[in-house]
Amino acid sequence: MKCWICGNEAKTGEHKIKASDLRALYNDVSQRNPLYLHTDQRRNQKVGSIKSGKFKFNSLICPNCNNARTAPHDNAWMKLSKFLRGRNTAMKKGDSIPLEIVFPDTLSKSMLDVHLFFVKLFGCAIVELKVPYPFTGAAGYHNHLKLRTKI
Repeated sequence: MKCWICGNEAKTGEHKIKASDLRALYNDVSQRNPLYLHTDQRRNQKVGSIKSGKFKFNSLICPNCNNARTAPHDNAWMKLSKFLRGRNTAMKKGDSIPLEIVFPDTLSKSMLDVHLFFVKLFGCAIVELKVPYPFTGAAGYHNHLKLRTKI
């Protein structure tokens, strides 16, 4: 299978839920203390490791795209996610997130990276589900990466 971002051979599976988020919420996952995964196909699947393939999309991204090229997107989401988990009060309708506190010197760039983190997940999902989508030409994520990383 080809990486949907760059076209190289896809060898890695992207986590459907960021591994750092799973670790933050469930830091003691093991065979003796598993998580339980529910899908349309099966309920109560025991998962004894956050690294389990059950939490990942199929191999849809090459190692370079998954580990280097999209790292700024992952890092921006991890920073925002950590901030949101650290809030003392639950969010209510009408509340706002003080993003200038989360990203004091890089707000626009960092929020674009957060956006692109979710675009990466969306891309993996539509490729895995075989939803027809034109990833060439006007594929914004790929074109943005070309500009950003000088492919």
